[in-house]
Amino acid sequence: MAIKWKSGARLNPQVVLDRIESSKSVSRDGRVSYSAFDYHEAFAAVFSLLDIPKAVSKELDVDELVSNGLASAARAGIITKDSAIFHLNAVANNMLSVRESSYHLLTSLSINGSLPFRRIEYGGERIRVIDGDYPKKYSSRNRAVEGKLLDLSLVHDGYSKIIVSSKSKSIHGAASKALDSLDSVRALISLFSNSSMELMGSSTSPINKVRNGQVHTLHADSGQLATSMIWYEPNFVEAEVYNHKAPEILHKNFKWSVDKIGRCKYRDVLEDALLKYVRALDEKDHNSAAVRLWGALETLASPGEARYENITKRCSFLFEEAEYHRQILEHLKGFRNRSVHSGYQSDMAKTFCYQMQFYFRQVFIFHLHGVGEFSSLDELNEFLDLPVEASRLLSRKKLLDKAMRFRKLNF
Repeated sequence: MAIKWKSGARLNPQVVLDRIESSKSVSRDGRVSYSAFDYHEAFAAVFSLLDIPKAVSKELDVDELVSNGLASAARAGIITKDSAIFHLNAVANNMLSVRESSYHLLTSLSINGSLPFRRIEYGGERIRVIDGDYPKKYSSRNRAVEGKLLDLSLVHDGYSKIIVSSKSKSIHGAASKALDSLDSVRALISLFSNSSMELMGSSTSPINKVRNGQVHTLHADSGQLATSMIWYEPNFVEAEVYNHKAPEILHKNFKWSVDKIGRCKYRDVLEDALLKYVRALDEKDHNSAAVRLWGALETLASPGEARYENITKRCSFLFEEAEYHRQILEHLKGFRNRSVHSGYQSDMAKTFCYQMQFYFRQVFIFHLHGVGEFSSLDELNEFLDLPVEASRLLSRKKLLDKAMRFRKLNF
């Protein structure tokens, strides 16, 4: 798939490109520079106007891609919609033409003893737990934070040390794929480990019990740092090390979930929802967490539609007391809308997070049970759109029977 401009009657990328064109300067040796803040403002707007395939954005640093693509177009002449797209795709293809290299991301998780795996292949990446210290060849990790004007810690007492190995064409792609795979695995653990409700406790502590360590470093096969860049958790709060009360049950549920996801025909949607779920509940601001968690529900119950009545209808269908749950979901939808549109903040946001987590769990697990039963996400959601009342279901069945007889469809 190629990079292209997003369609829409109100979108006019040429206006933004004209501003970049007017601020550019190309030296005799081909170096491109821009004047004042015009470029930076316009450059930021370009991202909202571009449709970049996920396969490209996951593998490459999009900032670097767009910057190099626009510079290439600037050197070639006047920047137009067509020339920008041509050069963006040329730069992307060139960046993607390099051979893959092996990388290893070193990090940690706030769980010890009850992790449901020691080694696992997930999403093409290999995740393994390290007993004791990291291998000596990774000693350069200790130098990673030197000179950084940040208060960062590489070690957290009791956390499990983790190495995620991946192959990628770029440093950005390696780190992105490694962190996505680790967070997907962590999301599944969280589904079966997070509390269902907490009436007391800290008002500023994330809900996830299993959280990432503060710093992630990327290494080459030799063990040396692959880059001076580090990745870190901006909202880091050191967690109490977690141990599941029934690790054998966690292991069973985790293994079942991984197997189901692997056989799902819309695996990418499930994993997108998992990432939104676990990263939402890493937030220490529960109002922000609740808004983001609603987005995880939306990914499953109303993908690409932003029709929130679909979420309340489809989630409530799963329960015998459907109308009661629909009312709770309506209340959560109202909170989400007030938060987004008017900046509303609630002292009850933590409770709302737990309520949304409950519905996300139910819907997600229903999707896992539906593997093999439904051929697509659309078909599953069409099932959830059915009425819950027996009389209406019978009426719908009679109409379908009549339609089949009318069309002379005999099975």
